[in-house]
Amino acid sequence: GEKKDPAKGQEYAAKVVALAPNSPGAHISLGDAYRAQNDLSNAAKEYQKAIDLDPTAAGAYFKLGHANLFQGKIEEARKNFKAAGEKDERKLFAEMMQYYTYGYEGDSKKMMKMLLDAADERGKQTGGDMNKARSEQLQFLDAAATIAVHNGDAATLKKLIPRITPLSKEMMTIVGTPEAMLFHESDMLRWKALQEITEGNFAAAKATAEQMKAVLEPVKDGRKLEAYHYTLGYLKLKQQQYKEAVDHLRMADQLSLYNQYLMAKAYEGLGDKENAMKHYKEVGSNNFNSLDNALLRHEVKKKLD
Repeated sequence: GEKKDPAKGQEYAAKVVALAPNSPGAHISLGDAYRAQNDLSNAAKEYQKAIDLDPTAAGAYFKLGHANLFQGKIEEARKNFKAAGEKDERKLFAEMMQYYTYGYEGDSKKMMKMLLDAADERGKQTGGDMNKARSEQLQFLDAAATIAVHNGDAATLKKLIPRITPLSKEMMTIVGTPEAMLFHESDMLRWKALQEITEGNFAAAKATAEQMKAVLEPVKDGRKLEAYHYTLGYLKLKQQQYKEAVDHLRMADQLSLYNQYLMAKAYEGLGDKENAMKHYKEVGSNNFNSLDNALLRHEVKKKLD
């Protein structure tokens, strides 16, 4: 899991397969070892063997979908994710994986439409686990709002934030801690600031970001200001204040793929091609299906080609 020596992992996984050739888990482990080395073709073969041995193995379908997606076999990946959802209780994850595939084709608008349609569907639910339905609706809307920010679509973002706010508050009320409510308030301010940045209202965005910081003052969490620094980094990038953008983005979540992308943009603005390409390569080499990757990979791959 720490990727210390994927080749050695492949060696041992192959021995497990030799000892237990009819074990789906053995083939999945070998597939993972191949995937860790970016050998996606052989990874896909092992995941398919696991499926052949156990057609109910949802995890194998998810992994096969990942391997096919990053080989450019996007339609096959969609089928894999759909099959995974049919066999797994985590329907939401499978849905998200399917919607994200359109982003890899450069069609973020279609990806957003599917997310919004899914949010509307959850919003119409009247029975069953309503907390689950509202939580899923919030996740779809959050993803759609993220796409709107990326596309500079201020009009859509302005419509989405009033839908996100009450759902977020409801979910944090269920958590029931004072910190949860403070993070909710801060997150809504983050969306407001991102809307203001998208509209070009930079002074207002700066003031809103400072409100985010003030709201989180009582929280005892060393990482509480990562979203604040991300928001200011994004603001400074849009203002073409690239040095300040880098300074803030360095204090944001370093595991965020989108943060790495913004770092690349900021270094590019500074004329630092070496550091810009370093961050672009980090984004381009990521082989995990996520919203950030779906938004960025099509553009970044063109830059790296």
